[in-house]
Amino acid sequence: MKITSVKAFPASSPTTVTRNFVFVKIETDEGLTGWGEATCGPLAAATMIEEFGKVITGCDPMEIERHWQTLYHHFHVRGGVIQMCAISGIEIALWDIKGQALGAPVYELLGGRVRNRIWTYGRWDGPTPERAVENAMNHVEQGLTALKGDPFEHRGIFIDQDSEDLAIEKMKAVREAVGNDVELLVEVHGRLSPSDAIRVGNRLEEYRPFFYEEPVPPQNLDALKKVSDHVNIPIATGERLLTKFDFAELFPLHAVDLIQPDIVQAGGILELKKIAAMAEAHYVGIQPHNCYGPFATIASLHLDACTPNFLIQEGGIHSWYQDATVGDFPVQKDGYFPLPPGPGLGVAMSEEWLAAHPWDDDARPWRHRQGANPPAKMWNGPKEMSMSKIFQAPEDPYHEFFRADSAKDAKAWAAVMSYPHTRVSATGDSPYYETPEDYAARASWAAREATGWVRSVGVDPIRIHESADKVHLAGGWTRYNAKDEPILRNRVTYIVTRIEGSWGIQARFGTDSFTEGEVLDSSAPLGVVAAHLENWASGDVGAATETFIYPFANVGVGRVDRYGDASEVADKLHGEPPAMVDDIRPVREGRDGIVAAATWRSLQGSSFQAVFLVARREAGWRMAAASIIGPK
Repeated sequence: MKITSVKAFPASSPTTVTRNFVFVKIETDEGLTGWGEATCGPLAAATMIEEFGKVITGCDPMEIERHWQTLYHHFHVRGGVIQMCAISGIEIALWDIKGQALGAPVYELLGGRVRNRIWTYGRWDGPTPERAVENAMNHVEQGLTALKGDPFEHRGIFIDQDSEDLAIEKMKAVREAVGNDVELLVEVHGRLSPSDAIRVGNRLEEYRPFFYEEPVPPQNLDALKKVSDHVNIPIATGERLLTKFDFAELFPLHAVDLIQPDIVQAGGILELKKIAAMAEAHYVGIQPHNCYGPFATIASLHLDACTPNFLIQEGGIHSWYQDATVGDFPVQKDGYFPLPPGPGLGVAMSEEWLAAHPWDDDARPWRHRQGANPPAKMWNGPKEMSMSKIFQAPEDPYHEFFRADSAKDAKAWAAVMSYPHTRVSATGDSPYYETPEDYAARASWAAREATGWVRSVGVDPIRIHESADKVHLAGGWTRYNAKDEPILRNRVTYIVTRIEGSWGIQARFGTDSFTEGEVLDSSAPLGVVAAHLENWASGDVGAATETFIYPFANVGVGRVDRYGDASEVADKLHGEPPAMVDDIRPVREGRDGIVAAATWRSLQGSSFQAVFLVARREAGWRMAAASIIGPK
């Protein structure tokens, strides 16, 4: 059997927060096909895969160790994350082929199973103790018996007192809510200095964390040793260490109780098996790091099944994995995954799904979260305009928006937004702001003061749709003069998103209904929305976009896509088209525009919720902007 091709498949996720992935497909002359994953962030990994693929094309796919050594030593400079991701993805796909050729699951080729099920965990993160408890209980209700959270809201590596106290309050609240039968894991993403990590770790001890993950940045292992020597809770690290060679420097320090190598970055299945054996000799457990896609998960599960010092598995609890793959992808039940299927890895990527979810240049980068609080006073890094407080609920930035507006406080006004930010108006004025500094610099009250304005009052907002990190709010404002007489009103829909622990206004859709008492027949603009969804469902992208106004704005979480013409929209109109539209209704109406709310279900059974701004033009009603929540 010979390898005939090695191809990279860049793709993006069909989730509210879009992320990019890189998958690997290896074909052979005997018809066997193997799949792997090489996600690390940069698209450059795809180029590296195909460059390495040329080296092994024509070779026997069964000789996995030989190919790993060949690729690892292919360049004089070796071991970086791009090279290791490419090697890992190829190696995983080769194991898939080998298992299929021998008619056995991959774990059977690595010593056989040592357990019948695989323990996994959910999350307990949240911007406040209350939200953290809510998140934790949602996962406990799914049967999970272990949860991990990052409770830290500071920026930089020097934590301020308020952020430290808040982190401890979250841990305390979650422990009290879930009791002692649920394990709580604490991750820091390497965002503490050694002295701060020691103090925080000692404060966490009474709440019995299962482990304290990456308390300090990973580049200095002696700093980790210092922390380990001064706390009495288990230490975990390793998601940013690559290959056995990095871990060989860690184990002699006896500074860690659990390692977390990433199977799609540290070298693949066999390399992690070797690292796990090194850890076993030092009485250290293993939990494969896994925040990426379905093949990072399935490869990790095969490793977990046959590794004696395995403790618990991260990730893999995403419904879109089942949609993106062909085969019986494992689903957690009561806190455990079943053993993965076979032969080989037991599942394959769906090439139809890959074609429908191409790489998205505007997707959120793969990087750890940043806290919502400003840097501590001792931090001397770049000065950023940031929020002085965390907005704990979607309505908080909405109300602060009007307070700052009436106070003519440009900095506070800018701080309630998520960026990039846009205001899309039915009458055509649609400014776009990249940063808070950009927003504050363009803030002006001169024009409205000329009309006698002295203050703005927001109407009570109503939640139209909501998810964990995005809410559609029906709101608006009335402007008053010095005699407290109303002089102007507008009804607006606010797209509010939660980014890095705090809510902010990502976009505003304005109907510009400045005249009181107007009654609008909404049947025509609602018909535009219905026709768009119907044409999208039928696959007629041209008809689905023919009533768009350009630039057309599509609002995500932490992003605003602005399309210049129909061809750009057509390239993005993929994913799960509607199969059954449940509801289309007006939520804000005006002389020149309407905001319509819609809900629908896809063929895959997922539910979606959206708001659309439809504006009046000479040629008729046209769609100017959209925001979608889903799939659920």
